[in-house]
Amino acid sequence: MAFFKYTKTILLVSIVALFIISAINFIVDPLQIYPSVFSYNKKNTYKSLAEKIITSKYGLITPKETNYNEFELKKSLLKYSNHTDCAIIGSSRSMQISSFRENSSLNKTCPSIINLAVSGASLQEYIDLSKILTTYPHVKTIVFVIDPWSLVSEPAYQWEAYKYFFINTPENNTDTLEKNSSTVSLLQNLFNYRYLMLSINKIFQTSQFSDFEVAPFFDTTIGIEDNVILPDGSTIPAISISNRGIINGINSYQINDAVSYNQNALKLFSDLVVQLKKQFNIVFVMTPYHPKVWELNNQPIVKIMESVESEIHVLAKSLNIATFGSYNPAKAGCLDGEYYDSMHMKDSCTSKLK
Repeated sequence: MAFFKYTKTILLVSIVALFIISAINFIVDPLQIYPSVFSYNKKNTYKSLAEKIITSKYGLITPKETNYNEFELKKSLLKYSNHTDCAIIGSSRSMQISSFRENSSLNKTCPSIINLAVSGASLQEYIDLSKILTTYPHVKTIVFVIDPWSLVSEPAYQWEAYKYFFINTPENNTDTLEKNSSTVSLLQNLFNYRYLMLSINKIFQTSQFSDFEVAPFFDTTIGIEDNVILPDGSTIPAISISNRGIINGINSYQINDAVSYNQNALKLFSDLVVQLKKQFNIVFVMTPYHPKVWELNNQPIVKIMESVESEIHVLAKSLNIATFGSYNPAKAGCLDGEYYDSMHMKDSCTSKLK
C-alpha cells in the first residue's frame, strides 16, 4: 500500500514539474517561437527592432546577453528594406557580405543589399527564406551563399533559433524532406531542458530589445567593443573576436564522414532555383575557408568542398547562373589574416568575391 502511495506521489510531482517547465518555456519563450497569448505581440517587437536597425545611421549594438530569434529578425528586416537590389541567403559565413561598409561586396551585381543570413543555415532555410522573398517584389536578385554542408545531407533546420529541436515546414510535400511534425516538435521543445535554461536566463537577464543601442560612428574595417548589426542586416563582430587570432578545432568542422554531395539535396536545390528564376535573378556565391583548412588534404571537409564546388559550377552552367568566389582561398584571393577563425572571413575577404 505504501509503495503505491509513494508511486502516486512521485507521478503527481513529476506531472506538476513538467507542467511548470512547459508553462515557463511557453510564456517566457526566449526565442519567440510560440504564439503570443498576452497583450503584446512578439512579432511586432521584431518589427520595431528591425525598423530601428534599418533607419539607424551606423547600425545597432547587440547586447551580449540578449537571446533573440535571428530568423524572425531577418524576416522583419526584409519588410523595411524597400529599396534593395539583392537579398543574401546563407549562414553566419555570409554575414560579412554587405553594401553598407567600406569593404563592400558584389558591387556590380548588388548596389544595395539586405543580408538575411542566419547562423548555421542550410538548405531548409534556403527554401523558407525564398518563399518569404516571393512576397517582396522590390527584391530583384537572390544571392545564395552556398555552404558545403548545404548539399551534403538531407535538408534539416540548423539555425540558432532551432538549435534545440528540429521542425520541418508542413507544406514541403517532397520525399527528400524528413517527415517530422512541426507541432510535435514544438510540443517536445516545451519540456526541453536547454530551452528551459534559456527561459530562466531571460527571466533574470537585464538586457531586453530596448537595450539595443544605436551605434556611434566607427571604422567598419575594425569594429567596436560589441557586435553591431548594420542597417543592411550584415554583422560586424566585436574587436575581441576580430583579434582573437587563428584557429582552434579545425577538425571539428569535418562534415560527418561524407566525401561528396547528396543527390537528393542537389535535386531539391536545383528545383528551387528553377522556380525562383521565374521571378528573380539568381546568383551563387561560395565563401572560402581559411588557408590552413586546405592544408588538411586528407580531411573529409576538403573533399566535400571540392565535390560540392564542382557540382555548383555544373548546376550554374546548366541554369545560366553567375557564380562568385570559391571554397579555396587561393582561388578567392583571401589571405591568412582575413579570417576570424577557420570558416568565418572578414569583410576584406568577402569584398574579393569576384
